[in-house]
Amino acid sequence: MDYVGILKKAWNVTWRHKALWMFGFLAGSSGGSSYNTGSNYRSSSGDLSPQLSQQYSVFENWFAENLALLAVLVGLLVMVAIVFWVLSVMAHAALVHQVNEAEEGRPVSISAGFSAGFRYWGRTFLIFLALGLPILVLALLFVALMLVAIVPLAQAEGGGDALAALPLLCGGGIVVFVLLLVVGFVVGILQHLALRYAILEERPAFDAIGAAWGAMRSRFKDVLIMWLLMLAVGAGYGLATGLLAIVLVLPAVLLLFTGNIFGFLGLILVLAAIMVVPSAIWGAFISAAWTVFFRRLTGREIPAAAAAPWAPTAPPAPEPPAYPPPPPAYIPPPPPPPVYPVAGYEPPAPPEAPAEPAPDAPAEDSPESDA
Repeated sequence: MDYVGILKKAWNVTWRHKALWMFGFLAGSSGGSSYNTGSNYRSSSGDLSPQLSQQYSVFENWFAENLALLAVLVGLLVMVAIVFWVLSVMAHAALVHQVNEAEEGRPVSISAGFSAGFRYWGRTFLIFLALGLPILVLALLFVALMLVAIVPLAQAEGGGDALAALPLLCGGGIVVFVLLLVVGFVVGILQHLALRYAILEERPAFDAIGAAWGAMRSRFKDVLIMWLLMLAVGAGYGLATGLLAIVLVLPAVLLLFTGNIFGFLGLILVLAAIMVVPSAIWGAFISAAWTVFFRRLTGREIPAAAAAPWAPTAPPAPEPPAYPPPPPAYIPPPPPPPVYPVAGYEPPAPPEAPAEPAPDAPAEDSPESDA
């Protein structure tokens, strides 16, 4: 399988159809990544400059006087988060459908993407829910082990019980962490494949998960190479965007240390707006890459180079020699029209037969003959 060709084709589709960028942004809008710009500052005048401490006090007083407004804002933020989560699930389905439409040579549009995304919303949600439960259980188990190990450490105050809890803390944490990595790897691949089985082959959610598991087992090498390749590309993208963010954040940090909190918040908003474009393109590219890979994995698309072995072109057949055109077929002339007698016309009488001559009379004997 030509993996580099898959990435090139996915990039061409992503760059050619800008409508996919919006769905790429929505697909990553509730993907779990959040930017936390708040910090736990203390109101100690020894840690902050006088100007910064004064501005911090102004913010603190404003928060204390507007608790009701803050509660309303928090409620609105929760509602907005729910809306973006619904749109995120829709966008994952829309990306798969629209990339496949582009590969089939059909038009791609935002309205068609929204229509397809909400049509497959239920299947997409069930796939995310069913595959996300194992990770949630392992995460809760990891937190429980940490609590079981940390509580004795906090109560022992450096005694023997604390030393006895250390192996549980380290060993259990490592085991659960490794399990999280393995399950995350399997679930991530199953999610990509199951989503495409559900949308492109019109399968129910759990049937699509079963088909994805079968494809992963039978074509594990191809799937693993694709996952590693996307991991490497993602690392490169993360490094590039990280460097860009550092360059853009440095002025904001300088404004913060000089006490200009409003300038700091303004630059952070500008940074978030700038990072929207590459994150939207990246989200669309990831979905396009896995969709192109799925089409080749399931035989929906056969590369042109492997479609058929090359065969020499047969020489053209010789043209037949030119013959004179055949003579036209003989068409007899039409018979003459019949001649009818004119009214009152009497045909002439036939000629009379000639009279027969009378026979000669016999001659009488004369005296001279007798003598």
